[in-house]
Amino acid sequence: MTNFFFDAKGKFGAYSRRFCENIMDLLDAENVRRIISNILYLLVPSGKWSERYLPSDKHWLTVPEKVIVEIANSEPKLDQRLYIQEIFDCDDFALAFKSRSAGYAVSHKLTNPLAVGFIFTEEHVWNFFIDESWDMVLLDLSAEIRQLHKCPPGKNKTQFFQEKLRLSENPSNEITLIYI
Repeated sequence: MTNFFFDAKGKFGAYSRRFCENIMDLLDAENVRRIISNILYLLVPSGKWSERYLPSDKHWLTVPEKVIVEIANSEPKLDQRLYIQEIFDCDDFALAFKSRSAGYAVSHKLTNPLAVGFIFTEEHVWNFFIDESWDMVLLDLSAEIRQLHKCPPGKNKTQFFQEKLRLSENPSNEITLIYI
Protein backbone atom coordinates (compact mmCIF):
# COMPACT_ATOMS: atom_id res chain seq x y z
CA MET A 1 0.00 0.00 0.00
CA THR A 2 1.28 3.41 -0.93
CA ASN A 3 1.70 5.91 1.90
CA PHE A 4 0.20 9.36 1.42
CA PHE A 5 0.95 12.71 2.98
CA PHE A 6 -2.19 13.84 4.81
CA ASP A 7 -2.65 16.71 7.20
CA ALA A 8 -4.38 16.34 10.58
CA LYS A 9 -7.82 16.54 8.93
CA GLY A 10 -7.03 13.72 6.49
CA LYS A 11 -6.69 16.06 3.52
CA PHE A 12 -3.77 16.04 1.09
CA GLY A 13 -1.03 18.45 2.06
CA ALA A 14 0.13 21.55 0.20
CA TYR A 15 2.19 19.53 -2.27
CA SER A 16 -0.68 17.25 -3.21
CA ARG A 17 -0.52 17.74 -6.98
CA ARG A 18 3.18 17.04 -7.27
CA PHE A 19 3.09 14.27 -4.69
CA CYS A 20 -0.02 12.54 -6.09
CA GLU A 21 1.22 12.61 -9.62
CA ASN A 22 4.58 11.21 -8.56
CA ILE A 23 2.87 8.08 -7.22
CA MET A 24 0.20 7.82 -9.92
CA ASP A 25 1.28 6.48 -13.30
CA LEU A 26 0.08 8.19 -16.44
CA LEU A 27 -1.74 5.74 -18.74
CA ASP A 28 -2.43 6.52 -22.37
CA ALA A 29 -5.46 5.26 -24.29
CA GLU A 30 -3.59 2.29 -25.73
CA ASN A 31 -2.39 1.12 -22.29
CA VAL A 32 -5.88 1.45 -20.86
CA ARG A 33 -7.42 -0.41 -23.82
CA ARG A 34 -4.84 -3.18 -23.44
CA ILE A 35 -5.37 -3.54 -19.67
CA ILE A 36 -9.16 -3.70 -20.05
CA SER A 37 -9.30 -5.80 -23.22
CA ASN A 38 -6.80 -8.37 -21.90
CA ILE A 39 -9.38 -9.15 -19.21
CA LEU A 40 -12.78 -8.39 -20.73
CA TYR A 41 -12.48 -8.84 -24.50
CA LEU A 42 -13.47 -12.53 -24.39
CA LEU A 43 -16.41 -11.70 -22.10
CA VAL A 44 -18.02 -9.30 -24.59
CA PRO A 45 -20.21 -10.99 -27.22
CA SER A 46 -18.34 -11.75 -30.43
CA GLY A 47 -18.01 -8.75 -32.74
CA LYS A 48 -19.40 -6.30 -30.17
CA TRP A 49 -16.18 -4.96 -28.57
CA SER A 50 -15.95 -1.74 -30.58
CA GLU A 51 -19.52 -0.74 -29.78
CA ARG A 52 -19.34 -1.66 -26.09
CA TYR A 53 -15.92 -0.29 -25.09
CA LEU A 54 -16.11 3.49 -24.73
CA PRO A 55 -12.98 5.39 -23.65
CA SER A 56 -13.77 9.03 -22.85
CA ASP A 57 -10.29 10.54 -22.60
CA LYS A 58 -6.77 10.15 -23.97
CA HIS A 59 -4.88 9.79 -20.68
CA TRP A 60 -5.67 8.67 -17.13
CA LEU A 61 -3.86 8.35 -13.82
CA THR A 62 -3.64 5.04 -11.98
CA VAL A 63 -5.49 5.14 -8.67
CA PRO A 64 -4.22 3.90 -5.30
CA GLU A 65 -6.82 1.99 -3.30
CA LYS A 66 -6.60 4.57 -0.51
CA VAL A 67 -7.86 7.26 -2.91
CA ILE A 68 -10.78 5.05 -3.99
CA VAL A 69 -11.77 4.54 -0.36
CA GLU A 70 -11.48 8.29 0.31
CA ILE A 71 -13.71 9.13 -2.66
CA ALA A 72 -16.30 6.51 -1.71
CA ASN A 73 -16.42 7.68 1.90
CA SER A 74 -16.55 11.40 1.10
CA GLU A 75 -19.55 11.43 -1.23
CA PRO A 76 -22.93 11.72 0.57
CA LYS A 77 -24.75 10.41 -2.54
CA LEU A 78 -22.94 7.10 -2.07
CA ASP A 79 -24.56 6.44 1.32
CA GLN A 80 -26.02 2.94 1.04
CA ARG A 81 -29.12 4.02 2.96
CA LEU A 82 -30.10 5.98 -0.19
CA TYR A 83 -30.43 2.76 -2.20
CA ILE A 84 -33.93 2.37 -3.63
CA GLN A 85 -34.37 -0.26 -6.33
CA GLU A 86 -35.18 1.22 -9.75
CA ILE A 87 -34.90 4.78 -8.34
CA PHE A 88 -31.37 5.09 -6.93
CA ASP A 89 -29.72 1.73 -7.44
CA CYS A 90 -26.53 0.23 -8.88
CA ASP A 91 -26.35 2.34 -12.05
CA ASP A 92 -26.92 5.56 -10.09
CA PHE A 93 -24.26 4.60 -7.54
CA ALA A 94 -21.79 3.80 -10.34
CA LEU A 95 -22.41 7.09 -12.13
CA ALA A 96 -22.22 9.08 -8.89
CA PHE A 97 -18.87 7.45 -8.07
CA LYS A 98 -17.49 8.13 -11.55
CA SER A 99 -18.60 11.76 -11.27
CA ARG A 100 -17.11 12.10 -7.78
CA SER A 101 -13.79 10.71 -9.01
CA ALA A 102 -13.70 13.47 -11.65
CA GLY A 103 -14.43 16.01 -8.92
CA TYR A 104 -11.56 14.57 -6.89
CA ALA A 105 -9.15 15.10 -9.81
CA VAL A 106 -10.34 18.70 -10.19
CA SER A 107 -10.17 19.53 -6.47
CA HIS A 108 -6.66 18.06 -6.19
CA LYS A 109 -5.55 19.88 -9.35
CA LEU A 110 -4.47 16.69 -11.09
CA THR A 111 -3.50 17.05 -14.75
CA ASN A 112 -5.51 14.02 -15.90
CA PRO A 113 -8.62 12.11 -14.82
CA LEU A 114 -8.39 9.10 -12.55
CA ALA A 115 -8.58 5.69 -14.23
CA VAL A 116 -12.09 5.01 -12.94
CA GLY A 117 -14.93 3.66 -15.02
CA PHE A 118 -17.97 1.43 -14.95
CA ILE A 119 -19.17 -1.81 -16.49
CA PHE A 120 -22.84 -2.30 -17.32
CA THR A 121 -24.13 -5.86 -17.57
CA GLU A 122 -27.74 -6.89 -18.17
CA GLU A 123 -28.15 -7.47 -14.41
CA HIS A 124 -25.85 -5.05 -12.59
CA VAL A 125 -23.49 -2.08 -12.89
CA TRP A 126 -20.02 -2.12 -11.37
CA ASN A 127 -17.32 0.50 -10.99
CA PHE A 128 -13.74 -0.39 -11.71
CA PHE A 129 -10.40 1.34 -11.43
CA ILE A 130 -6.86 0.70 -12.57
CA ASP A 131 -4.50 0.66 -9.61
CA GLU A 132 -0.79 1.43 -9.35
CA SER A 133 0.06 -2.14 -10.37
CA TRP A 134 -1.88 -1.55 -13.61
CA ASP A 135 -4.47 -4.08 -12.42
CA MET A 136 -8.17 -3.65 -12.97
CA VAL A 137 -10.13 -3.77 -9.69
CA LEU A 138 -13.92 -4.07 -9.40
CA LEU A 139 -15.90 -2.04 -6.90
CA ASP A 140 -19.57 -2.46 -6.01
CA LEU A 141 -20.80 0.54 -4.05
CA SER A 142 -24.47 -0.41 -4.12
CA ALA A 143 -23.87 -3.75 -2.38
CA GLU A 144 -24.85 -4.12 1.24
CA ILE A 145 -21.21 -4.80 2.02
CA ARG A 146 -18.92 -2.67 -0.13
CA GLN A 147 -16.00 -4.60 -1.52
CA LEU A 148 -13.02 -4.19 -3.77
CA HIS A 149 -12.51 -7.26 -5.96
CA LYS A 150 -8.93 -7.71 -7.15
CA CYS A 151 -7.86 -10.87 -8.92
CA PRO A 152 -5.59 -12.97 -6.69
CA PRO A 153 -2.09 -13.66 -8.04
CA GLY A 154 -1.98 -16.76 -10.23
CA LYS A 155 -5.70 -16.78 -11.01
CA ASN A 156 -6.93 -16.26 -14.57
CA LYS A 157 -8.14 -12.63 -14.67
CA THR A 158 -10.78 -13.21 -17.35
CA GLN A 159 -12.25 -16.09 -15.35
CA PHE A 160 -12.12 -14.03 -12.14
CA PHE A 161 -14.04 -11.14 -13.75
CA GLN A 162 -16.50 -13.55 -15.36
CA GLU A 163 -17.30 -14.93 -11.90
CA LYS A 164 -17.48 -11.53 -10.15
CA LEU A 165 -19.63 -9.97 -12.87
CA ARG A 166 -21.86 -13.07 -12.64
CA LEU A 167 -21.66 -13.65 -16.39
CA SER A 168 -21.43 -17.43 -16.12
CA GLU A 169 -24.49 -17.75 -13.84
CA ASN A 170 -26.89 -16.51 -16.49
CA PRO A 171 -26.08 -16.78 -20.22
CA SER A 172 -28.23 -13.73 -21.02
CA ASN A 173 -26.28 -11.57 -18.53
CA GLU A 174 -23.73 -10.00 -20.84
CA ILE A 175 -21.54 -6.91 -20.75
CA THR A 176 -23.40 -4.08 -22.47
CA LEU A 177 -21.04 -1.16 -21.81
CA ILE A 178 -17.49 -0.55 -20.56
CA TYR A 179 -16.84 3.16 -19.98
CA ILE A 180 -13.72 4.85 -18.74
